[in-house]
Amino acid sequence: MEKLTSILNGVDLISDIPIDVPIQSICADSRRVWPGSIFVAIHGTQQDGTKFIPEALAKGATAVVSNGDRIDAEVTSNSPLIRVQDPRQALSQMAANYYDNPSAVMTVIGVTGTNGKTTTCHILYDILETYGLKVGIMGTLGAKSQGMEASTSLTTPDSLELQRLLSLFRDGGVTHVIMEVSSHSLEMQRVSNVLFDFAVFTNLTQDHLDFHVTMENYFQAKSKLFSMVNSEGKTILNSADPWAEELRKFCSSPVVSCAIEGDEDVHFEEWGMSRDGITGTIVLGDRKISVNSALLGVHNLENILSAAATAWSMGIPLEAIEAGITACSSIPGRMEQFTTRNGATVVVDYAHTPDAYEKLFTSLKSLLKDGGKL
Repeated sequence: MEKLTSILNGVDLISDIPIDVPIQSICADSRRVWPGSIFVAIHGTQQDGTKFIPEALAKGATAVVSNGDRIDAEVTSNSPLIRVQDPRQALSQMAANYYDNPSAVMTVIGVTGTNGKTTTCHILYDILETYGLKVGIMGTLGAKSQGMEASTSLTTPDSLELQRLLSLFRDGGVTHVIMEVSSHSLEMQRVSNVLFDFAVFTNLTQDHLDFHVTMENYFQAKSKLFSMVNSEGKTILNSADPWAEELRKFCSSPVVSCAIEGDEDVHFEEWGMSRDGITGTIVLGDRKISVNSALLGVHNLENILSAAATAWSMGIPLEAIEAGITACSSIPGRMEQFTTRNGATVVVDYAHTPDAYEKLFTSLKSLLKDGGKL
């Protein structure tokens, strides 16, 4: 059990804490409040959390956090109202405090971009596991580590669930965490109190404009991750993407660049692709590794490069990088192959953006046999 003052440590307050009370849990959903909870009222995209303060209090909320000042009458002397500048920022800080800042004792790698996040994360996961590290991964396909697996409803969970999962990783002995970081999570401050040691940028193409409205807003949301990286860490950029050069302006750590072609820090010297996967040679600084991957598609050249560049930046031996790339043979819903009884090949893929569709169908066409149909 934590005290209210401990939970609110680091929160930007605009009112004093009237009384210090014990806190059993933190909630931003009034349906999950029970006696001893502190309720954080957030003005969301569809609902105003302040409307649910009476319900939270009726269920026994010990305190309420809000940026509003019109609900004083609903708050009794035994349930203090704490006014803050930004309830979302407050919730993120409170969650980190409640779970004792789990990211501070692990190496955290954040991967963001429109496409390729999941695949890049899973290749990197296999590389680090091959090297013998205890790794946690979190993203679209859920959260898992050795001995623990959990489903997630969002690519990047809300700050409470995120810090809870990070604490489970920490308590389970995980030393390295790889997580997909969505633009929504950056804009809505879900990851504001995660301490990132490395950040990876895959690409930026049209998506989520219902939320961000413009590509510039979408880019600005993504760019927030790169100013959050520990200055002693590294940022890995896919320099072939048109937004990469602009993104460099936001990087708080040294940049490692990668691209399929050219003389970037990490690049393919040569590569080939067939229905059996990808082969080739990757140059990492003044060293080289061989690639033998069962993954399909030209776009996976970029994902393999991003994962290899990140592992290399972390100081992982080249032998482990090479073996880890080979070990990552299939990812659910990512160019996943099945063969039917009549010999036809079925490919399941999560592609849902114009760029992803173009890369998917271009790759599939290149793999067709003579006379084959897509």
